[in-house]
Amino acid sequence: MIQWTITDNTQTDTLEPYMILGNGSMILPSYHYCIITDKGTELYNNTTIPSQTLLLTVDDLSIGNGLGNQNDMIILKNQTGHHIDTIEWGKDYPEIPGEPITTIQEAMSLIRTTSIDTNNSIHDFKETHTPTPGETNIYTSKGAISITMSPSYISKAYASDPYSLPFSIQIQLQNFTSSPFYEMKVAIQANNSTHSIASQTWDLNQWQYSDRYLFNITTNETGFYSQWMHLRFNTNYKAYTEYITHQQTAFFHIKIRERTMTTEFNKEVKLLDMDTSTSNAIPGGYYVTMLTEDELSPIQHQRLFLSNKNSEILSIYSSENNSIDEGFSSTEGFTKLSCPTGSNYTLYVLNEDNQNTMIKDNITITQGRYNIHIKTETSSFETRPQKSITIPLTIENTGDFNDTYTVSIKDISHGWHAKPSTKTILIPYQHHENITIKVTPSSFQRNEFSTGTLLLFIQSNKDLDSQDSYSFSFEIIAPDLSIPKIKTYDSKWNEIDSLGHGRNLKIKAYCKNTGNKNASNVCVSFFCDTIDNDHYIGSKTYEDIGKYQKYSMEY
Repeated sequence: MIQWTITDNTQTDTLEPYMILGNGSMILPSYHYCIITDKGTELYNNTTIPSQTLLLTVDDLSIGNGLGNQNDMIILKNQTGHHIDTIEWGKDYPEIPGEPITTIQEAMSLIRTTSIDTNNSIHDFKETHTPTPGETNIYTSKGAISITMSPSYISKAYASDPYSLPFSIQIQLQNFTSSPFYEMKVAIQANNSTHSIASQTWDLNQWQYSDRYLFNITTNETGFYSQWMHLRFNTNYKAYTEYITHQQTAFFHIKIRERTMTTEFNKEVKLLDMDTSTSNAIPGGYYVTMLTEDELSPIQHQRLFLSNKNSEILSIYSSENNSIDEGFSSTEGFTKLSCPTGSNYTLYVLNEDNQNTMIKDNITITQGRYNIHIKTETSSFETRPQKSITIPLTIENTGDFNDTYTVSIKDISHGWHAKPSTKTILIPYQHHENITIKVTPSSFQRNEFSTGTLLLFIQSNKDLDSQDSYSFSFEIIAPDLSIPKIKTYDSKWNEIDSLGHGRNLKIKAYCKNTGNKNASNVCVSFFCDTIDNDHYIGSKTYEDIGKYQKYSMEY
């Protein structure tokens, strides 16, 4: 085979032996293969080649002028110049018979798929996703990535929030090699740069930065895989602050990796400005509702989407409880979807077969949000024993819509009681209302009940995520006297625990104030066996016993 040549569309190279077969022959046995490479090839550094493969190289560092994916050809000639074989792609060359195959995609190989040479490239050759140097050709289509269902719009974050509202997309892989191990990355990019990722992806356990291969996936026997993914923007990422806040569109970005081979897919998506805090985006708001029991029963663990009259999917996400920690209320049936402002929208439920059922129609979306704030001058209160406390506070509707709120006591110390002046209250947007909480101290006089805490909770009836809470503390101001210790002695002040008939007895006791207020005019009386006049021994009076003080008494 010496002096054979190989030609592309501009240049001819002479073939030389790279390595002679083990028997010293340059003859290629039948049903075996020859590999032709450039002189500087790296192919053999990371590829295992069968021992009977004939290895040849061209006389320089490229085959022809370097084979390209577009508009190129190969002609293999023997020493007499006879065309042994030809192939052309992307362009029909006059010196090669038949028609060319189409332009070659990145990471694909060309293989002969027919046992009879028809001298027609479009018939004899195909693209494959599985290269097999030195071995029998294997035909596999290049894996195709698609997003089979996604929202047309996704929201930027509110100015006061660290994250945007989340959304879902359905990813599908087709014609991949059946493999036990693919790595997948799912992200939102500001542009086609790999350094512009501004999102987090839910990895089934937590939200993580999307610039990672978070999923190890397995295609089925036909190379197919499908899954729903959940994403959101993170305002702390540089790509968000530098790009997303100023843009009208972004890109869904999916990347599949198998060892050194990667396949990527990008799809443009429009952005929503939720509160006029960003620029260039379309005005957006959100739809929030609580599905009824009848609506919920057939759609548990399924996805919901908003659609316009043209059947365009505007938003996709699942109702609660969906096991995703996005900060939403986990109340079953709670639903929250971002959407462009507008009207005549319809809410659908999507089942496992991607068939939809209408839930509600004639929905209108307005830019803005629900929001609530509790305002009070102080959170600490003092009271006297058995005297109630009245706590004044203000509920402010700081949102953009009229709203009704539920007022409740979430937690209160044992023995204490509290009651709000109202359990529900309607407040127009950007207005406030005053209410009170009546707190009754514990009826127990022991020191451990002298303090208490209360957690007040106020929640929107329209948006369960619009809520606020406030913690209050209380203290009963009063002395708390006790006799923690008493001892008996004989007349010589020897401590004794028994006494004979007719002998003198000395008594020593301690009076302690464990309360938080001084006790005045304290009288401590001594009795024997029974507290009455017949058993009265004597008493000791103190003008004042300070809080946390202890006095010794003798009698």
